Amino acid sequence: MSGFYDIDTRELVIPLRFERVRKFSEGLAAVRDKGLWGYIDMTGAWAITPRFELADDFHNGLAAIEAGKFIGVIDRTGKIVIEPQFARVEPFTSDIVIATEGEVGPRGVYPGFETVGGAVGVDARRGLYQIGRGWITDASLRVNPFDPSRGLFWARPREGGFSGIMRLDGSWFLEPSDITGGEPLRDGIAIVHGWEKAKPNNIFLTGAVDAKGRLVMPLKDWRFQRFSDESPFIRVNDESPFIRVNQGAREGRIDGKGRLLGERLFDEIDGLNEGFAVRTGDTWQFLSEQGELSPLREDAYDRKVQGVDWRLRRVAKDKYRIIGPDGAPTTPETFDMVYGYGTAPFPVMIGKRFDDTGETRLGYVDAHGRLVGPGLAFQMISQFNGDRALAQQDGKWGLIDPSGRFVVKPVYDSLTPTGHFPATSGLGMVSPGPKTERAKNEPWRLFVGVKDKQVVALDRNGAEQPLSPDDDPRVPPASKSRLETKGGLRFAVVDGLWGMTDLDGKWIIAPKYRALHDFQQGVAWAPIDEERRWCPVGPDGIVRDKPACVAERYPFLITHSWPEKLAEDRYESSVLWSLAYLETLAGVRAEGPKMVGDGVRGGTGWRPVGR
Repeated sequence: MSGFYDIDTRELVIPLRFERVRKFSEGLAAVRDKGLWGYIDMTGAWAITPRFELADDFHNGLAAIEAGKFIGVIDRTGKIVIEPQFARVEPFTSDIVIATEGEVGPRGVYPGFETVGGAVGVDARRGLYQIGRGWITDASLRVNPFDPSRGLFWARPREGGFSGIMRLDGSWFLEPSDITGGEPLRDGIAIVHGWEKAKPNNIFLTGAVDAKGRLVMPLKDWRFQRFSDESPFIRVNDESPFIRVNQGAREGRIDGKGRLLGERLFDEIDGLNEGFAVRTGDTWQFLSEQGELSPLREDAYDRKVQGVDWRLRRVAKDKYRIIGPDGAPTTPETFDMVYGYGTAPFPVMIGKRFDDTGETRLGYVDAHGRLVGPGLAFQMISQFNGDRALAQQDGKWGLIDPSGRFVVKPVYDSLTPTGHFPATSGLGMVSPGPKTERAKNEPWRLFVGVKDKQVVALDRNGAEQPLSPDDDPRVPPASKSRLETKGGLRFAVVDGLWGMTDLDGKWIIAPKYRALHDFQQGVAWAPIDEERRWCPVGPDGIVRDKPACVAERYPFLITHSWPEKLAEDRYESSVLWSLAYLETLAGVRAEGPKMVGDGVRGGTGWRPVGR
């Protein structure tokens, strides 16, 4: 089930009582209850009672809703202001929408994540439709938003040609020119596209226009990379937005006025506090937010590390040096990586781990940036817990104190704090994670080591201790049954028919189905043989007709793959596939049903045999 929590306090403010929820928009949130959609206010009270098959967010006081095979529009009171009659609807202004004629299109075989309106054909009529008036654009036009606040939209002839920006009265704000498609205006910039006819293939072009429709970024064969859907800009700060542009392996930055900084593209760009570091060949320079180039300062990449009085300076790509408060290096060593955790000592790493030229060497630096103890003398290390850390030297593990001295000699093939599972990262750091909530705040007191193939318990000073079964890492935790669901329920079968129980064995869904799918967004899914369809089942075990039943369904789908066909009939094939999957989880089958890849990104086949 779903609800809402406060982002700042992380407290649940609207209980988990809905099957699906959408984000709040204009003070209301679309939620699904017992298969139907309605809207709640910020207190969780019903503002619009559930009666729609699907519901979208509010924009300009309007929201698209789905009823039957069509999309309509409601206002904030829930009143239907445009009867369901379209394949898709997008609010444009407070009384105008972009509407697409036809019925709601297909959505595929995996329901549960639908949005209002399915797929629509490229030839479907799409235009502006006004409440109480009807169509207000020519049926021969393709339309998209440019700036709804000013009643401006992109318009292009349906039979092809160029796009321009049109007003609601049909006059041109921007006459069609070389632009074949445009996007909405965001942060004063609208990205536009075009084509350059060339052999053997046409070249896709990208540029941008400003709020007045002026082409501030010329159409070129480059690509813009957006920071988000809300804005085309990468924000260095609130006053300085930039668009990242790429042309092959070269890249640049374009400011909010459409200027290409430095009037060129570079081989590499890194962001700095007040500009960019740019590389041309082997030469690095500083590129200001005003587009001026100058020599790159030595301290351009200095980074303050919390809790200490030294800075981290990048002196070459993937090479760092520790700089003290006097501006001088605290040690002559350069490091590939430095990890700051807020309390000294800090672990550092030098050397290469994944090639044949060397091996990882790790050590610690103190709060003043000086190497601790033997320096870079360890193969693997962990963070400190109190005054102890795990360290590996010459393939053996021991315990060190903050001075870098071994207080427990490195004689163990493995060493594990009890109550923790050690997890090794790719950089030589060991991060023992807590096995229990209690272990999070406790200092390491007891360890389990393996020496000469014998398990030994020892304390933080190396003295051997009794080892209880609860502390023995060789004893695996009790594993959940593979029939147990993520929500804490369990699939169960009686006389070949499947249902679902809670962990105490109480039936949630009675065993009367040939297969069954887990709960997702408030409903499970069961095959109804009488109807030859998969239908939703609520937490009360009762079959519903909302969300809509479907002809086929699978417990999961994988991109670039599809379930193998086990019968010619779509419904029967999905039932047999789901049954085979359940029987695999139950251990009845040695191999699960196949998920066949597309032969490209999906490979040639995959066998799902468990969760």
